[in-house]
Amino acid sequence: MLKISFYLVFSRKKWLLLFLVVFSLIISSIIAIFSSTESIKAHMLKQSFQQYGGFTGVLLNIKDDNNLNEILPDSGKFKVLKEIAISNHLIATLGWADNNFIELGELKLKTGRFPVENNEVAVESYYLDSLDSNWKINESKTFIIDENIEVSLTLVGVVENYSSRWTTVGINYPNMFLSKINFLDENDGNTNFLLEYDTNNSIKTNEINARNYIRENNENGFLNDRLIHHGLKDYEKIMVLSYILQFIILIVSLLCILTIFAYYNSNQVAKYSVFRALGCTTRHLHIIQCLQITIIFILGSLCSIPLILFFRYMIVRTSYGIIEANFLDGLYYINLLWFVILFAIILTLSYLKLRKVNHKGINRNLQVESRDIELLARVNHNKFNIKQLMMQILLYPKQSLLSIFTICFTILLLLFSNTIANELKGGWTTKIDFYLTSQELIGTKLVSGRSVVVTKGLTFSPSDVSKIEQLSGIKHFEKEPFMVDVRAIMKRSDMSKSLLDSRKGHRVEEYLASNDKLIIPDVRYVLMKEDEIRKEYSIGMEENLDSSIIIYIPGISAKERERMLGKNIALSKAVLKDNTLESKEWDFKIIDILDRNYLENGNANKNEITLIMSEDSVFTSGISTGYINLTIYTNENLSVEEKNEIYNSVYLLTAGIPGSLFQYIPDLIHDNTRISDFLSFSGRFAFYISIIISICSMYVIIFGKYQLQKRNWGIYRSLGMNTNQVFFYLLLEALFYFSFAVLISSSIYLTYLYNSVLSYPFMDYIFLLLYTSILILLFLLIGAIFLKKRIKKDSISTLLKIED
Repeated sequence: MLKISFYLVFSRKKWLLLFLVVFSLIISSIIAIFSSTESIKAHMLKQSFQQYGGFTGVLLNIKDDNNLNEILPDSGKFKVLKEIAISNHLIATLGWADNNFIELGELKLKTGRFPVENNEVAVESYYLDSLDSNWKINESKTFIIDENIEVSLTLVGVVENYSSRWTTVGINYPNMFLSKINFLDENDGNTNFLLEYDTNNSIKTNEINARNYIRENNENGFLNDRLIHHGLKDYEKIMVLSYILQFIILIVSLLCILTIFAYYNSNQVAKYSVFRALGCTTRHLHIIQCLQITIIFILGSLCSIPLILFFRYMIVRTSYGIIEANFLDGLYYINLLWFVILFAIILTLSYLKLRKVNHKGINRNLQVESRDIELLARVNHNKFNIKQLMMQILLYPKQSLLSIFTICFTILLLLFSNTIANELKGGWTTKIDFYLTSQELIGTKLVSGRSVVVTKGLTFSPSDVSKIEQLSGIKHFEKEPFMVDVRAIMKRSDMSKSLLDSRKGHRVEEYLASNDKLIIPDVRYVLMKEDEIRKEYSIGMEENLDSSIIIYIPGISAKERERMLGKNIALSKAVLKDNTLESKEWDFKIIDILDRNYLENGNANKNEITLIMSEDSVFTSGISTGYINLTIYTNENLSVEEKNEIYNSVYLLTAGIPGSLFQYIPDLIHDNTRISDFLSFSGRFAFYISIIISICSMYVIIFGKYQLQKRNWGIYRSLGMNTNQVFFYLLLEALFYFSFAVLISSSIYLTYLYNSVLSYPFMDYIFLLLYTSILILLFLLIGAIFLKKRIKKDSISTLLKIED
């Protein structure tokens, strides 16, 4: 029977070629999408761990007798022992960390090693340069710990910068690593834990587990927010998109396979009837059919291997860059499940078809014209063209519907994948090059009606920022000072109506020193150099900018503006020291009130109450210690050297601030659009696979019907119809399926567009619909060329011949 099965498969070479094309495309596309997704996920995980650490959270102040030491043996442990002031704005943290900390954080050495002996130290690169850039490996340096202890430390390693990238709340990670056996007692202070990220669990499960441990530790700890919500934000989305695309390909494939095997089996009915007439049993027929399918499936799988390699390379390279990945990535139970489903469906179809063959008599199965006669009796129309088209469509109507639905699925696949990809991208049109923040999380609490900062205020040094401003290629700087604990206060009698109206709808603290003084809510502070203020706002030298202020108030009238000029605004800052609230005020005279021209000069998106002051006076007086947010614009057409200098200098601003945020906007845009690129390319990839399979199945239907009605076409040709006219009717049938599919898919797509809030113009998506329809029509016409070549080979005598 194996020999007969091989003969049946290889005797129909065109059918075998069609099956190999279809099966190899189906298998390779599904495995390529899943496998490339696994490669991308592995790359994302590795990259996120390197950037933000491979831990879900941090537990603080764990005592040695805490049972968490036994529950979490694989967690990374570290202690923060002392702090060493390097400068006014830079403090290095002295501490130790175990091997699990180093492995979970994926800490890397630039040179040397981590300390193992007494008085050895490894220093983070930025802090080493700030301490002493000439300090070499194996050289010793003396430090003063506290005020009385002098310690000589020998440099044994330089650690790549890491601490500024990690999430931190209320604690710093070690910048200077000591060994556990160092001069400081191991039991001094409590141990802190890094909670390992479990790659076998989902992100949500890891987050829940981390929250539970933090809760058990009396809320003394925090989540690794940057890893969970930044580094891995697309991690599970990609898997969902992958499953959706695989499912769509599988649905389209199944519809096509239903069609192709229906005609393949129809053409084998006569052969099976002959086998039965020669004494073949039903069991033998099933075995022969099963062996044929197995042979085709194995050959299709072998042909799919080079396609898998090519497809997955293109998907990964196009969306997430070139990634070295194992060929076996993604070849898990999911892919085995696809194989089993596909194989089981084909076997089931073949079994059902054979059951029909067995239920009919041998003579009945050998008749080929009975269906035509029944169909001619049902179709009644005066015009031959319409009657012929109706006969073609109504012959095997189930297969005709399948063809329509496969094309419909294919159109919707490309439309929705591209539309969703575009919407995910959004409108990235910013000209910003860098965005930096010194502190993402600021701890505040309400004390005696005042908002007070309870965590250490980390800021960018004004002197360091000034150096960046002077670099060649810097176009514009937007600087937000750290003034979250500063309130602008003004006498009620001096405030304009528009200023009083700004308080409505806001819950602001009441200033308790005097009932006549009110806090101005939602104030934006802008600091500028004195010469810049005088030049920008035409302020004369007679004005003392140390005690002067310029204000912009939206909607202020000319009369109100005139009345407020010369009035005073006080800036009040509250500080909590030893549980006692201390506050200080600085008075400023209003020397100018800006009108709407302020918005027209590059501030159109900043229509809020704005106070403009001299940065020297603000920092010298202690109102602010530095900047919390920086937005940097650079010139266009910079040289490579200028770009590198700006990038490195800006990055170093954040390197010495734990938990600070550095964003290079072009990289951020690229990272945020990678998932949309993945969806867009994978959607197009799935579309082309689906359309090839769909066109193949549709022409199998059309040509199959042509073969079943060949005596009718032979009669038409004998009466004067030429092959071009025969082709016209077959093409007309294909265009009918295409038109019906476009009508259904357009209705669904337009309904979706009308009920969605779109980032791009509606007409852009209409053009996408037209493009998709034209593209499918083009594929259809290409397929029609091959069909025309095939039917031209059939002579009239061949069509009229009755097979024995």
